Amino acid sequence: EGVHPPPPRPSSPPPLTLDMPPLPGAPGTATGHKHAGIYCTDDAAEQRTLVAGRKCGDLCFPLLYAPEYHAPEFTSPVADMRNLMLQTNNAGCSCAGHFVVENTSKDFKGANVHVDLAFPSHNKAGGTGFGVALTVQMFSGAF
Repeated sequence: EGVHPPPPRPSSPPPLTLDMPPLPGAPGTATGHKHAGIYCTDDAAEQRTLVAGRKCGDLCFPLLYAPEYHAPEFTSPVADMRNLMLQTNNAGCSCAGHFVVENTSKDFKGANVHVDLAFPSHNKAGGTGFGVALTVQMFSGAF
């Protein structure tokens, strides 16, 4: 995963960031093959993502959002953060979202939406296109 700051737009900062990594799919064991797991820093953004998913068919399910519990997993004696959790069996999908949020510019004040789409993004036939319709649905005429 990588987070690159958007170009400076002081007159109209984006209201949210959306990242969709096709990681190993830790939430897939909980959400299955048809739902992406979402980690959101804002209740309204979470609801917006869930509704958009239902409208377009790219279904999503909320993951645990508890940064106060995720942050200690990344403590490091030599760096700002570790790049792997201390306990890899401790809410890994939520910790991945937390890691992305913590590496987003501190100047960004909007919501962060992390969509782990590893399981629904592919099947035995190949890629499913999951996430494209979700992105369009979330941002079409929304602002």
